[in-house]
Amino acid sequence: MRKSLTSWFLCAVAFLFICGACLAEDSITLYDLKCEYKTNPIGIDVTNPRMSWKLKASQRAVEQSAYQIRTALNDKDLESATNLIWDSQKVETDQSTHVIYAGPALTSRQRIWWQVRVWDNRGRGSGWSAPAFWEMGLLSPADWQAGWIT
Repeated sequence: MRKSLTSWFLCAVAFLFICGACLAEDSITLYDLKCEYKTNPIGIDVTNPRMSWKLKASQRAVEQSAYQIRTALNDKDLESATNLIWDSQKVETDQSTHVIYAGPALTSRQRIWWQVRVWDNRGRGSGWSAPAFWEMGLLSPADWQAGWIT
């Protein structure tokens, strides 16, 4: 009798553990945000830089089906979604590499903060990624001015 109670108890615990894992909320995490193949690069000389990210999911067979990118001039505006300089809106694609910035023209020495969120092949959305940034280099010959050292 005691042996069957122990077996029943172990089976019940295993069942609850398995069911708990099945009922756990699916999560998608975005990481390794890059701009022009670099993490938070400074001195980008491309007027429409390319962005990339990776996704990690808590379940198998999860694929990206859409993304949304937003950019701002500082991280606080980005987090609060105010004063955004560009919002891609939801773009239906599985592309997560070489996504081209399509916002207003960028200027020399400008720092752009950005983050991304995605939707999976089941229509579930992720949260926003941690903010990342890139900083523009000197884009025109007029920006390259210096005095001679004497």
